[in-house]
Amino acid sequence: MPTSHSSSTVIEVSPPLYPCECGNPDCALTVEEVESWFSRLVPHRRVLECVADEFRLIETCAFFDDHVERCIRKFTDLAEAYPPLLAARAIVEAVNTWHGCPEELCGRDD
Repeated sequence: MPTSHSSSTVIEVSPPLYPCECGNPDCALTVEEVESWFSRLVPHRRVLECVADEFRLIETCAFFDDHVERCIRKFTDLAEAYPPLLAARAIVEAVNTWHGCPEELCGRDD
C-alpha cells in the first residue's frame, strides 16, 4: 500500500531588490540575524516597527503597512503575534522587497 508523505515546503525569502548603501554585496539582512532579536512571540505591531526601523522611517502610511502585511501573509496568516522565525522571515521579506511609497497616491507630506 502506498504511503503518503506530507512534506512541508519552505517558502524562500526574496533577495533584496536594491544593494545596501554601504556597497558591500554581502551586507544583506538575514533571517538568522533578525530571529536573534526576539526571544518570544513578536507582536504584529513590532513587525511593522522593525521594518520601519530598517528604513529609518519616522512615520509610515497605509501603503507601507499593506506591504508588510502582504509579506507576513507569504509565510503565515495575519495574527496578533508571530513566532520569532516567522516574524524574522516576514521582516526580511518586507525589507528586501519594499520599493517605496507611491507618493502621488499616499497623501502624506514629506
